[in-house]
Amino acid sequence: MVALSIDDVLEDIQRRWGASAIQSARQIVPPTGILSHDGAVDALVGGLCRGKVNAISGVPTSGKTTLAYHWLATAQQSGERIVYMDINGTFDPAYAAQCGLQLEELVLVRPEALTDALWLVRDIALSDAVSLLVIDAVVLNARLEKLALEQMTLLALTNVVVTSAQVQMTCRCESWRKQSQAVVGCNMRLTLTRHPSRPAGNSIMLDMTFAERDR
Repeated sequence: MVALSIDDVLEDIQRRWGASAIQSARQIVPPTGILSHDGAVDALVGGLCRGKVNAISGVPTSGKTTLAYHWLATAQQSGERIVYMDINGTFDPAYAAQCGLQLEELVLVRPEALTDALWLVRDIALSDAVSLLVIDAVVLNARLEKLALEQMTLLALTNVVVTSAQVQMTCRCESWRKQSQAVVGCNMRLTLTRHPSRPAGNSIMLDMTFAERDR
């Protein structure tokens, strides 16, 4: 069977679900490098586990979104084909671009209901055109998780810990950094709480510099 391209997937799903269901995240905003952790995250985590549930959890403003956007930008540079399912409706394309994401290479999905999300994930998985699915939600739905893992690696961005994750990371802002009373970043503690081959409980401090804003 010939694998479909990202454009083929977009066209097919838009034909059946409507143009607003899935789209390119393209936005005319120049990316800038704003985060440098000198390989510290890779040293702690060692990358995503293929075909497994990987999760980054933290409350809003913990820095998890900034960290995730930078990590996804690195994944794009390595040739990953990424679909971003925005359950929360909080994906910020301008900020994502400032964090280095190539929006023209990112497929953005914004389902109106859980039922739509389930069918969209199924169609995306069957296309064999995507290697990494990101689900941005308050809580990861178990049915979405099961469908995604049939064909893809899953990265969940959640407010609470994902108990089924093989790789679980938690983010916590330890302190804010300010310039003239404006918050420009935070000192974030990233903790590896679960991993199949690395010791749990290890953590690192990251000096996170925000662009215009962080969630």
